[in-house]
Amino acid sequence: RCNPRKHCRPRCRQRLHPAVAALHHATAPREYMATQLERDKHSRYLLHCLREVPQPYAALDTSRLSLAYFCVAGLDVLAQLGKIDAPLRAGIVEWIYSLQ
Repeated sequence: RCNPRKHCRPRCRQRLHPAVAALHHATAPREYMATQLERDKHSRYLLHCLREVPQPYAALDTSRLSLAYFCVAGLDVLAQLGKIDAPLRAGIVEWIYSLQ
């Protein structure tokens, strides 16, 4: 568990809602955290989701637009929008316009 007096960041010592503080302190151990964001793995997964809806989400046809939004937004956050090739980008845009 997190010990605010020893190794928490200064922002942790701020007054937090008790539920938020409990969640933070329960997940704070640094030895289990990744040392860096694995952009390539995340971007490959997001691109896969843009090309083909993963099986667990296939039944959620009404949520496909939300899934596409989060995939594109995730790639933007990862600075990986350039990995969407022109045909896929055109297909996404055409698909979104077809929903109007």
